[in-house]
Amino acid sequence: MGFEVTPHFSPRFNAFFRDEAFWVGIYDRAKCVATAACKRQPLGSETLASYAKRSWIRYYTPDSENPVVFHNQQKPFLERTGGNLCYCGEYRVLPKYQKQGIGQLLAAYVKPAAWIRWPDTDLFYIYMENKDVRSGLMAAIELTTQIKNALQWVQHPSQAKHDYWLGAMSRGEFSGWLKDEVRSQAVQAPSMSPEMENLLVS
Repeated sequence: MGFEVTPHFSPRFNAFFRDEAFWVGIYDRAKCVATAACKRQPLGSETLASYAKRSWIRYYTPDSENPVVFHNQQKPFLERTGGNLCYCGEYRVLPKYQKQGIGQLLAAYVKPAAWIRWPDTDLFYIYMENKDVRSGLMAAIELTTQIKNALQWVQHPSQAKHDYWLGAMSRGEFSGWLKDEVRSQAVQAPSMSPEMENLLVS
């Protein structure tokens, strides 16, 4: 696709089975100019704080120039969040194509696609570097919860940043967002698929 894959979706650390993940790309002719990927994370009773610590250590330690160490206590949102999650990563738009609504278009597709594929999802979330938040990518996704410095490090990986934001949207918040989107597009797109109708009434 023209983008370097992060460890969160790299086949080096992940073996995805059918219906566990999907990729989306936007192309300008043969050139991929924007991407996003989603994967299902059924955490059960494990918290997102616990999962984040063990997964980031696993993904980044092999290539880090220093040990990857988290604080024992993470942000309250991560400490209380569990259940069936959907993680969105690889969310990128080439600089030349930013500020053109592509990021918003991508997010408007990915969120419904994730809930249609995994309707029992409790939370959709993403990590994003501060520079990408400043460029407007986080705002384009329209996620209800936005937490600055979401990961509390003692020592972050040498090949990653320390200033990640977390953006998230619950199932109820997604339903509200979807209804607003459908209302705003009613004139341009008066009909919808059965899957979308089911999401609206669920």
